[in-house]
Amino acid sequence: MNGNSDARFAIITGHALWLRCGFEDATLVDDAVQLAWDGDATPGDPQPVMDTRGAGLAFGPGCRLYHSVPFDARIECLYWGGYDPAHPQRALERFDVIGAAPAPVGGDFTPATPALGGFVPRALACDDDDHLYVLDDASGRVCVFDLPARRLLRTVSVPAGAEDIAWHNGWLYGLSSGVLWRMAANRGVRMLDADLTPIAAPARLDVLADGRLVVLSAAHGVDAALWCYTRRAGGHWQEEALALADEVIDFASDLAIQQEDDGDEQIVVARRPGEDFVRIDVASRLPGVPLTARGYDGMGIIATPDGRIAYWTERGLRHAVVARRRYRPQGRVIAFRLDAGDYQSVWGRVLLDACVPHGTALTLHVLASDDEDEVPRVPRTPPVGGVLAALPEPDATPLPPQHWLPPADLRGAPVFRRSDGSEQPWPAPDEFATVEGSAGASAGRYLWLVLELLGSSQATPRVRTLRAEHPGHDWLRRLPQLYRREEATRDFLTRYLTPLAALHDELALQSAMRHALLKPAAAPTPMLPWLAMWLGLTLDERMSETARRTLLLEAIPFFYRRGTPASLVRLLEIVTGVPVQIIERWRFRGLGQVGASDDGVRERAVVGFGWRVGGQAGAEAGLEDADAATQAYAAYAYRFAVVVQGALTGEMEALVRHLLEVHRPAHTVYELCTVGAGMRIGLGLHLGMTSLIGRSAGFKPFAIGGAVGRGSTVGRPGGGIKPGLAPLGQGRLQ
Repeated sequence: MNGNSDARFAIITGHALWLRCGFEDATLVDDAVQLAWDGDATPGDPQPVMDTRGAGLAFGPGCRLYHSVPFDARIECLYWGGYDPAHPQRALERFDVIGAAPAPVGGDFTPATPALGGFVPRALACDDDDHLYVLDDASGRVCVFDLPARRLLRTVSVPAGAEDIAWHNGWLYGLSSGVLWRMAANRGVRMLDADLTPIAAPARLDVLADGRLVVLSAAHGVDAALWCYTRRAGGHWQEEALALADEVIDFASDLAIQQEDDGDEQIVVARRPGEDFVRIDVASRLPGVPLTARGYDGMGIIATPDGRIAYWTERGLRHAVVARRRYRPQGRVIAFRLDAGDYQSVWGRVLLDACVPHGTALTLHVLASDDEDEVPRVPRTPPVGGVLAALPEPDATPLPPQHWLPPADLRGAPVFRRSDGSEQPWPAPDEFATVEGSAGASAGRYLWLVLELLGSSQATPRVRTLRAEHPGHDWLRRLPQLYRREEATRDFLTRYLTPLAALHDELALQSAMRHALLKPAAAPTPMLPWLAMWLGLTLDERMSETARRTLLLEAIPFFYRRGTPASLVRLLEIVTGVPVQIIERWRFRGLGQVGASDDGVRERAVVGFGWRVGGQAGAEAGLEDADAATQAYAAYAYRFAVVVQGALTGEMEALVRHLLEVHRPAHTVYELCTVGAGMRIGLGLHLGMTSLIGRSAGFKPFAIGGAVGRGSTVGRPGGGIKPGLAPLGQGRLQ
């Protein structure tokens, strides 16, 4: 008895397809639909911002955070790296780096006097060379301070009405009334070819990882909006308004770019004190989970090096946390028309990849029809918090007829969680489980679904993927016609036989696809250790998935050559992803050595007068000790160095050493050299082997308690000054 081996699926997944659906009290977060939430979790009414010009926050090298205090004419610094998550209430020690207060004796910095009369520091930015850029509100200039040297490098006049600055990829970008510009520590101001006329009252600026500029306009008002500027060919910057619901960023006071662990970016918008921060996903342009910021002073926010959002309060620095959301009790997602391609098709299972917490539920309303009439249809509505996006070919995915839409209080058919997981042959483990429903026995080319989400104020179901099977099983046709005469009987038996037919088809699919388990490139990730077991190979979890698959693919040739230099080189190149070379010391004894020998002896190779490896064996005129050559060979011939032409993390270096211990010949001794170990100059320098031309790991700043000279330096190189441009001390060099 056969099920339906030709079954296919109509799928709704991903941001673009979900936006073609209609949303009622539901939203879209991380490509999954869920219930929307209401209001702010913070108690009390929002407070007004006393100083709408704001203050500056900027991170410099060494995890130092700089904060401007405008009306005190000073800039203070605190060691953000000393923040203890176990005791977040402990205030970090802070001290002035620019201002009129006297310097503490023995402190790290000596505060400089205000650079200009009436110094009012606003926005701040810091580059990788410890240059602090200060936007002086009093003079309309940018002051460039060299923090380690404790001196003012220069002051630069910028376009009038300067509002904000941001550092990105070697440039300081600035926002003024009607113009965008950029500069650097030793470069003048250059205007950007950008049109700011559509923007009313530009106020704040930040930069995305790909170089796009994000501008906040009409800050502290109900007309606040976000704009994105993208650089086009020819140097022109094209503006684009980020479409959001009107109330999402009302009274916005500042913005920051937050990097997620998966590489996605969020635009975090701060509003008034007492209101949650809004997070907007850059890819989907939809609001995400908000952040709570208790005690926010309304003067500015910043993204921390570890990906969090920090802000200032009257007690000092604090970090925003995920807000407690109050979800709506129920919502619906109205799917667009799914097409089976054939009229009178009998639809089968409806499978959902969903997360259904305790106390929540999912139900389905189903309609199958062959009707293509242009009847009034349900209007498409955006997710809560978003706006109606323009779609290509919207007529290809119409919503269901208006007269069919079930009322909100009518519950649909329940779905159940599959005990054996996904219907895929070998699914990868995931936090989303597979739940299943049935389309019943109704036939039709087109299928419409209404997905109903039921939750509580603290929990919501989430659905990432919807799959509708077509055609369904044909087991009912194999029974006597008596069992399908009446519609109620036909519908019941169709639903009753669906799980059995589905199990049969899934087992058949696993059997037909079992050959994929033996292919390293096609095998599911959870099956890779099982496949390696058949080859006598143990896969380390520290390897990337690509490295594990490549190693399985080349396992048989690797075992043929195991222990040879070529096999070790290939193994390490697969694992590290960078070129690797093995240098045997005896080959270079006459030229130098890689690494250091235990006894410090450097022998010269002898070429000619018979074959010898190593140093001088016996006297120059003959061999007084016949075993000297053998002893020299035994002492040096089996030592080798592994040169990895890249920087390794601590975990990767430990993995490389482990692989060398397991796969090198037992009678050898090795040394591991990486780019981070530096370059030897002299007899041991071999260009392209032990030394590479290009950017290396560089030097690290010296920290108290460390060793000076091996990778660490005291101080840093200083940039030169230019006559007429760079001030020396408080004066100018003419």
